Amino acid sequence: MVRIDAWAVGGDGTHLTGGDPAGKALRHVLQRVARPGLDLVHAHATGTIVNDPVELAAIETIAAPSRPILYSHKGALGHSLGAAGLLSAVLNCMSHSHGVIPPNVRSAQPLPMTNLRFSAEPIETPIKRSIAIAAGFGGPLAVVSFVNA
Repeated sequence: MVRIDAWAVGGDGTHLTGGDPAGKALRHVLQRVARPGLDLVHAHATGTIVNDPVELAAIETIAAPSRPILYSHKGALGHSLGAAGLLSAVLNCMSHSHGVIPPNVRSAQPLPMTNLRFSAEPIETPIKRSIAIAAGFGGPLAVVSFVNA
């Protein structure tokens, strides 16, 4: 069984479709939710050259020392707009239950990362703690942490 361990919401009203280039609001909500032993981070990952580097930099700040696996469903399922955050949460819970993280598909040139692991193949591993990130047009942000109960 999987339960919600922590959550945080915030807002970044910098731009209708792009956040603060320093990622201050995202870093803040991630730090409020991050706990030791993180196994999986489900990034919002818009696939844009403006947002993805900022999101990745924010995630890198909470990833060490556990070096969690970075995943996003958008390469496989596309961007489901308002449902994207819900899909992230459901997929994280499924990863906890089944011990499998889906592959990052269509990621031919992932951004360089230091404190994260990235795979284009499914990974079979126990997931004890994960985070899902959601962002919306106009700046709403949400991060939720799941743990095994």
